[in-house]
Amino acid sequence: MKQTSDGKTLRPITASQTRIYIAAVSVMEWVIEVICDSGLPKTFRHTIGSTMLAKALGMLDDIQSAYIIREEKRKHLSKLLADYNVLVTLIRLCGRRKWISVKKEARAVELMDDINRQALAWRKSDEKNMENDENV
Repeated sequence: MKQTSDGKTLRPITASQTRIYIAAVSVMEWVIEVICDSGLPKTFRHTIGSTMLAKALGMLDDIQSAYIIREEKRKHLSKLLADYNVLVTLIRLCGRRKWISVKKEARAVELMDDINRQALAWRKSDEKNMENDENV
């Protein structure tokens, strides 16, 4: 993130410049790679693979919406975390079934943890702002 001369952090101009969005794009790329190149059985590519891709795309949409529509930020962050939980569950399932390598699963978990941390911090910051607004 860029900083002003007095040390204040500047907010990115668009959601696509945020760390959480960039991490979510990496997750989507990972999901596409798993669907196309992994040992995911053909019978599950259309069900589990499609669900994974839909959840990854949904996370991108929720990040964008939370960034732009401030009044509905909390709603979009809740949906983001719900999509996150489903996607993590499916990633773990793929790992347990040995449809993806341990290395691929570890990379996905790393990316997903980054998204989770950032989403929770964003939600906590929003709650703090709401408390400050109520106290004014």
